[in-house]
Amino acid sequence: MNDSTNPSSWSGERICTGTKGLDDVLCGGLTKSRLYLVEGTPGSGKTTLSMRFLLEGHKNGERGLY
Repeated sequence: MNDSTNPSSWSGERICTGTKGLDDVLCGGLTKSRLYLVEGTPGSGKTTLSMRFLLEGHKNGERGLY
């Protein structure tokens, strides 16, 4: 596995999504200062993911907009 496909070698500060399993898969969370598009069918959890992300940020003293 080369560095570009190895998540543990990706650089950048990580921010917690509020969803432990997703943070584990993402090796600590989303890369800070990036834009992400979340898409899926109705009922797939997009709103739940976004609310958990915002609440996790609020818990850590960050500002958010819903």
